[in-house]
Amino acid sequence: MDVLGIDLGTRKSGVCWVSGNEIAVLRTINTEDLVESLTEIEEQQETPHVVVVDAPIDPTDGEGFRDIDRFFMKGLFNNNHVGLQPNNPDLLNMNAEVEALRMWCHDRNIQYSNDFPTNDARTLRETMPNPAFGILSCPDALLPVKRRLRFRYGRGCNVAPIIVAFETLVGQPCEFLDVLDNAPVDWNALEQIPENMAQEQSDDLVAALVCVSLAWWHLNTDEVGFVKEDRGHYLLPPCRLVHQRWLAEIRRILARDEFEDVETNFGHLVEEVRDE
Repeated sequence: MDVLGIDLGTRKSGVCWVSGNEIAVLRTINTEDLVESLTEIEEQQETPHVVVVDAPIDPTDGEGFRDIDRFFMKGLFNNNHVGLQPNNPDLLNMNAEVEALRMWCHDRNIQYSNDFPTNDARTLRETMPNPAFGILSCPDALLPVKRRLRFRYGRGCNVAPIIVAFETLVGQPCEFLDVLDNAPVDWNALEQIPENMAQEQSDDLVAALVCVSLAWWHLNTDEVGFVKEDRGHYLLPPCRLVHQRWLAEIRRILARDEFEDVETNFGHLVEEVRDE
């Protein structure tokens, strides 16, 4: 079955379409052309069974940061520390882009779901690639890479957290991505994929790759992780793949009273802390 990951942007979007275990498409697309392009790709592939998007797509009305957004702004996730926090999920007005994508999915009976687990129906899910990918590596490994990239490219340059995470994992075993037969796991492999390098940005491609990998784990296993509340969720890698330091941080933050309505499937990690 096919799965689809989308790094949804106001101007450009990263798209990764996987058929079985093979990456069929990995590219960026002008967001205004996204729906048309997805329809064209679908003609060569199969309708995706799971779609994972890196934007809040919960149809529930409401403004302000959701609890799950605020959770990933605390502790080590915060930009003042390791810096995997979401990219201003409360500040980007992307209703038009989200609605167009939601309608494309709806026309194919791909329904948004905030329920875990779900049945075998086609499903639209959400995540945030920065924390989802970053928690695979030790915080102490991420920080030196972040500082080195800032030194190399200048503090005024935007070094995306997703790129810091990718750089950290280059040359390291990564079961999360290795389930895809042709996943680019280093810079040379990533550069071989785009047809027009001048039009591409690596952070868009890596974020789309993370989204589609989460879709693959969601479809093919019962291991995909999540943190959720009434207004949405973040898909996360399987608990066994997450670095122990990040598991401890997730335990610590979710044990706070302010996050009592946030749920996770990471075993009894949070409940154990709350009971202490």
